[in-house]
Amino acid sequence: MKILLNLIAAKQGGQVTRANEFINKFQSSANKGDLLIILLSNFNPLEIKNNKSIQVIKVHFPFNLKNWLARIIWENTEQLYWVRALRPDIYLTFSHALPFTNLKIPTVVAVSNLAPFSKHAFIRETLLGKIRLLLLKYFIIFFTNKATSVIALSQLGRKNLINNGVYPSKITKIMIGVKKQEQQDKVKKNKIYKINEKYILYVSHFYKYKNFEQLILAYSSLPKSTQDIYGLKLVGNFSDKKYVEKLIQMSNNLGLSNRIDFIPGLKEKELNLVYKQASLFVLSSVIENCPSVLLEAMANRLPVLVTNVSPMPEFVKNAGKYFEIGDHLELSKKINKILSSSKLLRQMSLRSYKQAKLYSWDSFTKNVVNFCRATFFTSKKNSKILKNS
Repeated sequence: MKILLNLIAAKQGGQVTRANEFINKFQSSANKGDLLIILLSNFNPLEIKNNKSIQVIKVHFPFNLKNWLARIIWENTEQLYWVRALRPDIYLTFSHALPFTNLKIPTVVAVSNLAPFSKHAFIRETLLGKIRLLLLKYFIIFFTNKATSVIALSQLGRKNLINNGVYPSKITKIMIGVKKQEQQDKVKKNKIYKINEKYILYVSHFYKYKNFEQLILAYSSLPKSTQDIYGLKLVGNFSDKKYVEKLIQMSNNLGLSNRIDFIPGLKEKELNLVYKQASLFVLSSVIENCPSVLLEAMANRLPVLVTNVSPMPEFVKNAGKYFEIGDHLELSKKINKILSSSKLLRQMSLRSYKQAKLYSWDSFTKNVVNFCRATFFTSKKNSKILKNS
């Protein structure tokens, strides 16, 4: 089977992580003779080497594909040439987009963004942001209806698609994985990120629906004695720079500029270091599809405190604690309660690690490959039936 994987839209976050792990595990999960052909932008951060099971085609662009309209134009013009030339058996993408033209081969789409389906996310946006979410929702529904098969990364993702008219029979939920972490080692002091101090951690790219405000306000309401011991570190790409500026101004107004660190996106090695030294991980996002950073925190044995909205309970179960969206005082009390009990911290740490062990990139890759194979053979069988009828 020859799979064409379009990674042109994969720029950051979970999409890049899933793509990277899928590619690394493909050879061990595929059958003999299977080939993965990858369309990769010259702006993509992934470094992939060719082997007998993987072929990389580097598509060179004179501009960065942050402009979604430019990307759509490319996917509906030059990409069609590559599909005809390469003659794959199946087309796979970890973003939601497909060409408008019928590719005449089975297509598998994985939906990675559920923000357009969230009322909490919608109300936090500007007028322009609301329009963007409405357009994104329209295209996700349009392309998942157009696709032969659809991968949902959570039960919530599957439910949202079904509620918006996508046939349940074409959707399969496939759980993501998380890298297994070794026992925590002693880490040298790092003056840049002050990881020699104790701190509360939130890792996420800076978008409005990530709800950083609630965590900052909750931190400001902690007893001074707790603030003196624990700092707050907010780590992620400054995707919405105006939003970051607003958050920094908020922390300054609260007199917390020396206790809250805003750290731009880190490389994997540095990020693992920050995970390992944290005391508590708080995820205040109002919506996630498959919270990779949450699983990474749990794999690093971090106690986790998360919003009580789906799909967080689906991933965390009873390993962590939950709080209401919008109630910063409740969150502050729960943070203080957890940090004040070494026994509770140890218990939550053990539960986190145990829960994280349920998620495997090997299983994810094998399930995606098998799903592509099943989609291909079902489509082939249906084509024969149509020809003979």
